Amino acid sequence: IIAISLNLTRGNMGIFVNRAASSLRYCFSRLVHPSKVSSGRFSTSHTSFLCSNLARKLLYQTPFKNNFTIRNAQSITGKTSFFSQLVARIAAVITSFCYFSKTAQAASIRAASSEDLKAIAQKQGVMWECIGRTPDASGGYIYEYKLRKEYDYITLEKRGYDRTLDKNFEDELDRVEEAAFQKELEMFPAIEYSADDMDEVEVPKTLQDLGYMKKVDRRGMYISLPDQEALEARYEKMRKANPALKPLKIFSGQGIADDLTYIKAFLEYDVPLSEFLHDHMFHVMPTMNLMLSSPEYSAEKERLRRMVSTFYHPIVMAEKVIDEKHLDDLKAHLPKVKTAFGSVVDLFWTFRTIEMFKKVDSDFIDTTFFDYLNEDDYLNKEKYRLFHQEEYQGLRDPYQAFWKRRFGEELDPVALKAQWKQITTLGKKP
Repeated sequence: IIAISLNLTRGNMGIFVNRAASSLRYCFSRLVHPSKVSSGRFSTSHTSFLCSNLARKLLYQTPFKNNFTIRNAQSITGKTSFFSQLVARIAAVITSFCYFSKTAQAASIRAASSEDLKAIAQKQGVMWECIGRTPDASGGYIYEYKLRKEYDYITLEKRGYDRTLDKNFEDELDRVEEAAFQKELEMFPAIEYSADDMDEVEVPKTLQDLGYMKKVDRRGMYISLPDQEALEARYEKMRKANPALKPLKIFSGQGIADDLTYIKAFLEYDVPLSEFLHDHMFHVMPTMNLMLSSPEYSAEKERLRRMVSTFYHPIVMAEKVIDEKHLDDLKAHLPKVKTAFGSVVDLFWTFRTIEMFKKVDSDFIDTTFFDYLNEDDYLNKEKYRLFHQEEYQGLRDPYQAFWKRRFGEELDPVALKAQWKQITTLGKKP
């Protein structure tokens, strides 16, 4: 203020304007967080423009009754009076500038992020809240998620180690666990990571290089997921470093695909990405990790594709025959068969290890799958224990609930198997 005042009292108005602009530009750079400037929300040209205008406002405008113009300033003879007016003026402008910078910043962020807000809203999960997105250097965006606290019993438990004898805490923990379980039942099969899933999942470097990140601390559970553009761009960078990698084929669309389309997608694509959160967590992450780490993956995937084709093509052919011959009774059961085998494909796309692939034997479609759906056979016959992991053993109840929601009745493996035999008979090539 003293330097500007001395310049003004000497009548050098040009120096005043330049120094004022320079000073205000410096203040502006301090007031606005550097990350906001670097992200493009405030550019250097915007800063210079704002500061120059504020400097001129300092000279040519006044909040006081008597306008403070250059002519007024040059006519002032009393230095003490002039200093007091100038200090008051600069203080007023700096105050208004601070207010302006905050409101301008907020308005600019709102304007700049309207597209972000829309994209974030479209990517919201049920159990997971999308808390932001960041432009990726490779292209596209990385989306950040946090597990909603009403379902995060793991973080609650970690925070409550010192409250283990607190009955209210135990009740709260039970309530959160039950809420998470009930929500998974409602969502199945389009589930999202539970707190247990998130606590146990590993994100190796191969996935980190594709834009995936995981963070679990006492504040909560966080995960970062790339959108399709970012995933494809990052994968292409990997291909340049490793030409042996095959092009990545992503099956994308809006919402849940119908069962037959989903089955066909398994034959033609590497991963699905229609349901952003579910597909990333349960299909893309495990599949991409195997693609990039296991030399056996390609051969095993092709083997399963041949197996899937043995029920996809008969269903397509049988559907035509059913329509042509007006087989209404069988037509009524066809959606159940499609849903069942769509679930097979959905399960195949969750495989996290090559060992899981190898457990699918040659008679899976004709025998093992239907017996797997039968709880008694599943529990009593070791040969039908396709998946030994507890998370797969625990899918029967939610799957029955899903089946009942869709078809109004419980799944009957015996009846489904009989309907499948009829369809395979119709679907045989003449």
